[in-house]
Amino acid sequence: MRRKKRLAFIFSLSFGLVGPGGLHAHEVDHFSNYAASASLMDSREQLNRSINERMTQVLEKLPSECDEKRLYRMLKKQFTSGFKLKGWTRKEIVLNDKLDKLSYPLEGSIYENYIPIKFIRIIGAPTLLIQPLLSRIFRIGDVYLGTDKIGHFFTFGFKSFKTHYLKNKPLRKAFLLSWKSENSFFGARTTRIISYGDLLANFNGMRFWNHILQKEDDLLGENLGPYIDCQDNRWVQVKSIDWGDYIDHGFDESINCSRFKKEKNKIKIQTNIKKVLKKQNLDFKSLCPLIDEGRVTSEHLLELEEKYGDFAPYVLNFYGHSSLKDELKNSLHPSPFLMD
Repeated sequence: MRRKKRLAFIFSLSFGLVGPGGLHAHEVDHFSNYAASASLMDSREQLNRSINERMTQVLEKLPSECDEKRLYRMLKKQFTSGFKLKGWTRKEIVLNDKLDKLSYPLEGSIYENYIPIKFIRIIGAPTLLIQPLLSRIFRIGDVYLGTDKIGHFFTFGFKSFKTHYLKNKPLRKAFLLSWKSENSFFGARTTRIISYGDLLANFNGMRFWNHILQKEDDLLGENLGPYIDCQDNRWVQVKSIDWGDYIDHGFDESINCSRFKKEKNKIKIQTNIKKVLKKQNLDFKSLCPLIDEGRVTSEHLLELEEKYGDFAPYVLNFYGHSSLKDELKNSLHPSPFLMD
């Protein structure tokens, strides 16, 4: 019984009942409602307006002194808010009924029968009253992403930023932090899934936090900041934040394919993907990435590989689903341990 309870806690942790940024789901299913998601409204303008308004509110509460530590502490409190319902991510994305999002039940999804569901439901029953078990899908521009990616963007993005930029540790350390999170209770040890969409969200979150004051050049050569500057001894927002600068098709797990701890995990998910695509009368040449001539094309993938350059092998996976036991695929995805 004790072992079952421990398993229940671990799996509930991994699916987001306790996860990055608080009570949001950790896994997302882009496959079971692929056709339905096409009708989602673009939330880019709405979320741009919302995050810039919150940024202004934060700066107005800061005292008349440009204290960088206090600035980051206040921003971190607002955007990586954990269990606080007033945090921006929770209020404006996860629990915002005015944001066009697609929900779906565990039954009929690609995760059906994948984990001991009854344990998750027991341990997470109170949470499920205000939050579905799986991440909702929403749209920014022409990208469809799970709400969980915003939690990763802010939370693990800040941890990576702090490691490399504030503590002056090698960039490899920041990538290792992100990689280890996916290979521990937020991935391989629990759901047995390593999400490259999460890894990409972590990376772009690190870039965002660097852009706040833009004291260092951007890793991709896109110096989008500074968003905030010290003027007359007060922090002032001098440039608007645009989600379109950070969100791309790499956030979509039907394009940026996940990997799995074991071969049997991969086979189970692929079997379920085939079932849900068949129900929608959809036929693709590959299960992942899903490529057609409209929503996502081969050109999109080439653009992403060009955009991320030397970092691509650490945050992108266009080679399809595979297990960590697959030595051939492992050679295509070097571990951050090997990063120069």
